Amino acid sequence: MGRIGRRWSVVLLAFAMVALGATVTQLPVGAASSTRISPPASIADDCSSDATVGLDFFFASVPAGSTIDLPRNACYLVSNGSTTLTLHQLSGLTINGNGATFEQRTYAGGVCGNDVGQPVLQLTGDTNLTFNDLNIVGPHTCGGAQSEGDYGIELGQSTPGNSDITFDGVNVWAVDGDGLAVMPQLGTCCGINTNITFENGSMFFIGYHVFTPEGVEGLNIINNQFAFDGNFMDMEVDANGPGNSVLTGVAQWDVNVSGNTFSAGAGLSIDSLQGACVPQANITIVQNVVKANGSGMNMLLGGSGSPSCGRDFNLTIAHNVSLALGRSPCGGSIAFAPACSMIEIADYSNVTITGNWLTASDGTPTYFPNTIYIPCITLQGVETASIQNNVCANAWDVWDTTNWQFQATGFPATSGVTACGNVYGLVIPVAPAGGLLPPAAPLLDAKCS
Repeated sequence: MGRIGRRWSVVLLAFAMVALGATVTQLPVGAASSTRISPPASIADDCSSDATVGLDFFFASVPAGSTIDLPRNACYLVSNGSTTLTLHQLSGLTINGNGATFEQRTYAGGVCGNDVGQPVLQLTGDTNLTFNDLNIVGPHTCGGAQSEGDYGIELGQSTPGNSDITFDGVNVWAVDGDGLAVMPQLGTCCGINTNITFENGSMFFIGYHVFTPEGVEGLNIINNQFAFDGNFMDMEVDANGPGNSVLTGVAQWDVNVSGNTFSAGAGLSIDSLQGACVPQANITIVQNVVKANGSGMNMLLGGSGSPSCGRDFNLTIAHNVSLALGRSPCGGSIAFAPACSMIEIADYSNVTITGNWLTASDGTPTYFPNTIYIPCITLQGVETASIQNNVCANAWDVWDTTNWQFQATGFPATSGVTACGNVYGLVIPVAPAGGLLPPAAPLLDAKCS
C-alpha cells in the first residue's frame, strides 16, 4: 500500500510513535501547519487479521491537529465481537480514508438477535474530527430490531457528547442495525452531541434505521444516496433523562435533511413518537428526491407528548419530490377510505409545508385501480401552519385534523392554518388491466393571493 512520499523525522512525536512504527510527515517550512501520519505497517491493512486493538492504540497516540492518511483502498478488519474500534476524547483530527474500509464480519460473537451495542466505529467525547472518503461495512447477516445495536457508526453514549464531527464522502453499507446512531448519555446532564454532519456519502443495505438522532443539537444530512434501506430516520427517544418534565441530556434540535436521493426501495420516512417532554425544534427537510423505485415519503412527528411541556416548534418540509407511491403508515384498507395521512404532525407551532410533490398509492391495475384512499397531511394540536403549492398526487385530500394513526389527546385544537395553491385527487391514474385510463381529475384548493 502507498505511503506519503517525502518524510521528515519529528522529534516531538518520536517517543509517542516509535512503538507503533507509524509514518510521520511534517510539511515544509512555509506550508500550512500540520502533521501527517499514516498507520504503522504492523497493523494489517488487507483484512487478513483483526486490526481493532492496533488502530485503537494508533488513534489514541496521534496528537491533536494531525492529519491521518490511511493507505489507499486499505481494508481493516475491526469490531468483531470482543473489541470495538473506538475514538475516545480525540481533538482536531482529519482522517483521510483514501477509499479505505473498516469492515466488521461478525457481530457480538456472531450471534444474531443478541442486540448488543457494538458499532463498527464508535466515537465518544471527541471534538472537531473530519472523516473523508471512507467505507464502513458491516456483516449483513442479521438485520432488524433484534440486532439494532450493530450500528455502522455510533456517536456516544458519553459525557460530554461529541461535537463538530463531519463525515464527508463516507459510505456505510450492510450493517445489521442503524447506519448512524447519535446517542445521548441518558440519565445525565451533558451528553448531547452537537454539530454533526453526514454529507456526500451513501448508506446502502441498512438493516434497521438509517439514522437515529436520539440526542443531538445540529445534525446535517446533505447530498447523500440511499438505497435498499428500511426506515430512514427514527426520532424516538427510548428513555428520558432524570424527571419527565424537564430536558436533562436529551434533545433533537436543528436537524437538516436536504439534497438527498432515495432509490431502490429506500424512502424519506421519518418517525417521531418519543418520550414525553423531549424538545424537538428547527427541523428542516428540503429538496430531497425519492425516485419512482423508492418507497415514498412518510412522516409521523408526534410532538412532545405532553401539553405541559409546550409545543415543539419550527418545522419546514419544502420542495421535496417523491415519485414513488407513498403508502399510509397505518396500512388501512383501500376499500374503506380514508386511511391515515402520509404526513402527520402533532403539537407543533410554526409549520411550513410548501412546494412538495407527494404521490399516494391508489391501487394497482388489477386491484382497486384509481381508488383514492390516502390523505396527504393531518395536523393535530398545531398552531400556525402554512400549506401552500403542494401536489398531493392521487391523495384523498390536502390536509385535515382527523386522519391520524395515533390520536393525540390533551392538545389545544389546530389553529392558524393557511392552505392555498395545492393540487390533489386523481393526478396520475393507474392503467387498469385491459382497460382505458380514466381522465385525470386533479382538484385544486384556493389560489394563493
